[in-house]
Amino acid sequence: MKNSFCLFILCSLLTSFSSAEVPSNKIVERQGIHYMVNSQTPFSGTTVKYYENGGLEFRQIFKNGLLNGPSEFFHKNGEIEAKVSFKDGLDDGFSEAFYDNGQLKERYNGVKGKLNGQAKTFYKNGQLIASTQYTLGLLDPGTYDFFRDDGSIEKKLRVISKDYRYVQNFSKNGIVLSEGEQKNRLKNDVWKMYFNDGILKETQEYKLGKIDGSRELFYENGILKSKGNYVNSEYSWVGMQKQGLWQFYDESGKLEAEKTYKDDELTGYFKERHLKNGRLWWYEGEMLYGKYWGKIDRFNEEGHLVERRQYGSENEGTWDYIGHGHLTGWSVDYNPNGSIAKSYCYAKGQCGVCDGVSLEDFSGVPPDEEVITPIFTPVPKHPRKARKFCGIATVKFGIRTNGGISSIQLSEEIPEGKGFGESAMQAARDLNYKSRSCTKSHFHTFIFEKENCKNRDDLELLSTIGLEVAVTSEGVGDKDFLVIYAPQPQYPRRAQTRGKEGYAVVEVTITKTGGVRNIIMVEEFPEGWGFGRSAVKAAKKLKYTPRVFDEQFQEVPNVLHKFNFQMAK
Repeated sequence: MKNSFCLFILCSLLTSFSSAEVPSNKIVERQGIHYMVNSQTPFSGTTVKYYENGGLEFRQIFKNGLLNGPSEFFHKNGEIEAKVSFKDGLDDGFSEAFYDNGQLKERYNGVKGKLNGQAKTFYKNGQLIASTQYTLGLLDPGTYDFFRDDGSIEKKLRVISKDYRYVQNFSKNGIVLSEGEQKNRLKNDVWKMYFNDGILKETQEYKLGKIDGSRELFYENGILKSKGNYVNSEYSWVGMQKQGLWQFYDESGKLEAEKTYKDDELTGYFKERHLKNGRLWWYEGEMLYGKYWGKIDRFNEEGHLVERRQYGSENEGTWDYIGHGHLTGWSVDYNPNGSIAKSYCYAKGQCGVCDGVSLEDFSGVPPDEEVITPIFTPVPKHPRKARKFCGIATVKFGIRTNGGISSIQLSEEIPEGKGFGESAMQAARDLNYKSRSCTKSHFHTFIFEKENCKNRDDLELLSTIGLEVAVTSEGVGDKDFLVIYAPQPQYPRRAQTRGKEGYAVVEVTITKTGGVRNIIMVEEFPEGWGFGRSAVKAAKKLKYTPRVFDEQFQEVPNVLHKFNFQMAK
């Protein structure tokens, strides 16, 4: 009897304590379930918390360790802050929130912790922020307006599906400032940004919240300012890098620059306009990691070439005065008529050749007619042993800066063994040209005529051909490798005298320094006329811009180059 009475008293005390309001600091949460301190039984009852001034901060009801029923929250001034309905720990039912002045802040309905039905939000002054419609946590398709506290529209949201939305953001005077698509609430596809007057300011492509794709910028007058591509990159601190060709324009729409980027570095073709000495100039060429590389041209505003410079590796040459790279070869200035005003070699070179490149090949300016034509041509003696023959002999030599001749060699004589070559070499000593920068290789042909010579027909054929040829070359196959010097091969004499034209294709390996090795003749047409042999010999002097990968120079095998042999028209 005594034990039964004690048990009754204990149960009564527990029931009384559980029904009383429990301070919130006596409740702990373990894996989402609430318990009283030092208890293993999920808490059921009411918890409260009070401000320091004694006012109630909140009151919440629990059942089996989870929020169930209405919860109330209060501001310090005693005004109600929120009334939230819970079921099994989740928002479920009608809920409201208020500002400390009693003004309604938001009103919504929840189902199992998800918004369901109409939801409204307000500013403290009572102005509506937005009225939206949900179904189990997802915005229903439709158009929703969001307002500022002054009643002006701030944003318009058009819900297309659960994944896609279209968003427009407005200025206070109702002008669209930006608009575009969202996918999974992240910017996606093309977004447009506008100036405050509604003029298009920028377009940018996004992929799931990251800038990735084309960008266009505009001036306030609507003229295109720049366009190009960005790619998303984890290696950039801003998460994006310029890639490919970018174009830049002035406010009148005139092109100011074209620049090629690789991983945000200036690498590849560029063309840009600069103000220098009070005038506008165009620069055009190639860049490698932000520095000039290869042949760089400067043009005046009328489009006439003014100067050409050769740039290369830091390990050689001279640092230029504007800090764009190392001058490693020819430097050429041009006259208004396109002829060469002055030239200088920044590398090892002699007699018109700088770093393996002739001045003519680099500048693109052929020698003036008065330069290649002698101002005095001696008449050679007719060899005694060729008394009954006519003939032709071509000599090769260098021209000194004073116009004199050096290093005379016999290049060809027809017919052979009659002394025409020896006589031509003797006469060549007296050739004289106008003073100029020296030329390493030049040719002059002497014609030996005689009445009633036995080989008159052959001589007339040679005179008709005139020994004038045009030899060109071109890269074949992979166009990523820029030929910076292509030598002029010697036209095979037999093909030249017979008026035969053709071509030859060689295969080379480009070295790390831009030179070539492993030269192989892969095609010759027509065969048997010496075009292949001449092309292989000339190919030894080919120069390329070396390939760069991961900031390292690399060899490139199996590169094709074609030499064309054509008679001058």
